[in-house]
Amino acid sequence: MERDTTTVAPTPEDRVRRAYDDGFAAAARGEEAAPGCTTSAEGRAFLRGYIAGASARAEDRSAS
Repeated sequence: MERDTTTVAPTPEDRVRRAYDDGFAAAARGEEAAPGCTTSAEGRAFLRGYIAGASARAEDRSAS
């Protein structure tokens, strides 16, 4: 019997959620946001995540 190698494409919601998480993680690592990243829904989600991550990082610094 042959293995099913069908891949399921992520939904738009999955892509936006992943972009947000990636942005949050990038800010937590201290990386800079990519220029022009707001030209797509995923880019805007990345930027929202980046802003949230940068805010969390600043709060962590001030708590130290």
